[in-house]
Amino acid sequence: MLQGIYLQRATVCARLHVSVTSSTSANVSYCSGTNSVTGYGRRCEQYTASINGNVLQFKSKLGNAFSFANQGTSLAAEVRLGSLIETYLTQFQKM
Repeated sequence: MLQGIYLQRATVCARLHVSVTSSTSANVSYCSGTNSVTGYGRRCEQYTASINGNVLQFKSKLGNAFSFANQGTSLAAEVRLGSLIETYLTQFQKM
């Protein structure tokens, strides 16, 4: 039995702005809001991403791997934080 461990999932408002530069690459701005649990404030970070079919991938400055798959009107996301893998499914809007 684990004792003294407290886990809390933090909800963060995030936006992903993608500018496709070729059939295999894109420029990405990943913006997130303030998170009181983690102590992070609002921020936007820019990355160069690779595109393979309907999957967009990039690594953050901290080494976290992000993968987004277009599934029609929804977006499946996988975030690898070291050995931890989190998956999400959300609606998105093209602008």
